[in-house]
Amino acid sequence: MGERRGYRYGLSGIYNERKLPWDELDTVLLAIEDLFDSYPEDREVLVEETELLSIAQLYLWEYIEAGEYAPSTLSQNARDELLNFVNNHGDCRYWEIVNTAVETYESSDWKNLGQNGSFINHVSLFFDEKFAGLQMEDIHETNTWPLLSSTAKTYLAYGEKQDVLFLEELSSLEILSLYLYAIEREEEKIVEAMSVAELDYNQSEVNAMDLAFQTGVIIRVDHANHQETYQFVRWEDNKILAEVELINEDKTWKVANVEIYD
Repeated sequence: MGERRGYRYGLSGIYNERKLPWDELDTVLLAIEDLFDSYPEDREVLVEETELLSIAQLYLWEYIEAGEYAPSTLSQNARDELLNFVNNHGDCRYWEIVNTAVETYESSDWKNLGQNGSFINHVSLFFDEKFAGLQMEDIHETNTWPLLSSTAKTYLAYGEKQDVLFLEELSSLEILSLYLYAIEREEEKIVEAMSVAELDYNQSEVNAMDLAFQTGVIIRVDHANHQETYQFVRWEDNKILAEVELINEDKTWKVANVEIYD
């Protein structure tokens, strides 16, 4: 098990010239994080002109895979190592990812079925200060149309009855996906049913399908009891392309505000 040390040690092992075993890679990972935190004024340079985040992504993947390829079952030593990390590094940028991997392992009797690849895709988000406080449960990978695979079926079901009680059963993300789907299909009545009465927004201002394909992840950044906000984030540079706020009105999530950014 590695521990936080001066970043010079970590950098000397960046390309694993020391042939570090997988259970020492956390030393390098924590050193990379220390470097970012120690030089906040240089973070943009570190992201744009070095491969540190790519290396962190690769090392984190090997770390949570316990140095093995799927399918496999983690040994007791590997379980202890990952649990130790979760228990002792709750304040680090990798914690959400490692903890999610551990929870997934625990739910499958510690079997590695190849699920970790999607987790490590989010490393750069946890190093981006505009997403401070981000949790894995608030990240939804997309880049498909519609946003959710269930939306087309939901659209047909709601279109048959136009029953407001049907909308009450949908989550805020399901409403958001259905809202954009209805915009693309120019179904004004359905769009209105999912919007607050005072929403002042020109539907023609957004190409819903194009926005979906430009987006890599949708992040829920605000989830109060009756309000949730989603940001549409581009993969390659974490640029926020759009932001949609929903409120829970009469037991139904409705779109309250839409912002499309240049």
